[in-house]
Amino acid sequence: ACAVYDLTPDGDGYLYDGRKRRFETRTAILRVRQPDGRFTTETLNLRRSIQGPVVADKDHLYALRMSGFQVGSFAGSLEEWWQMGRAQNLAEFETALRRMQLSMFNVIYADDRGNILLLFNGLSPRFPEGTADFWAHPAPGDTSATLFTSLLPYSDLPKAINPSSGWVQNSNSAPWYMTQPILDPNRFPAYI
Repeated sequence: ACAVYDLTPDGDGYLYDGRKRRFETRTAILRVRQPDGRFTTETLNLRRSIQGPVVADKDHLYALRMSGFQVGSFAGSLEEWWQMGRAQNLAEFETALRRMQLSMFNVIYADDRGNILLLFNGLSPRFPEGTADFWAHPAPGDTSATLFTSLLPYSDLPKAINPSSGWVQNSNSAPWYMTQPILDPNRFPAYI
């Protein structure tokens, strides 16, 4: 998951909690292949705010905060998939999922003992406020009140484990509809 923050420029920095902050900066040298096959080099000046990497259009500065940058690595996700594949029962499968290394993907499990599980999986930010609609748009970047600093743990993610209906389904709909009876959305943060 990602949050986009609309930054308020202030000279060579940006405003944050009423104060000017300077961007972290670095320069990258890129090799660019030309149509004739030769390479040229281009210099790219990169900026970073407290929220993350900064991108700009002609009217705005935006910072991107990716939940995947908060934990793990690609190797961690491969290890989690490996553990999921090696699991011999539901408890071992859940142990693998608790690693929280997969940045996305709903997960469905079934075994020969009749256990089923559907997990609304991913690295979901623990936003300080707001609804899903609020976070679908750029949030104010001039305040620490909107900055997420942690992720929802496995225990707080929507999931159905051995529901009374005997089935789970995933059609990329809201997680409330993964089984019957539907999950109560009020048991989860409004931004999910």
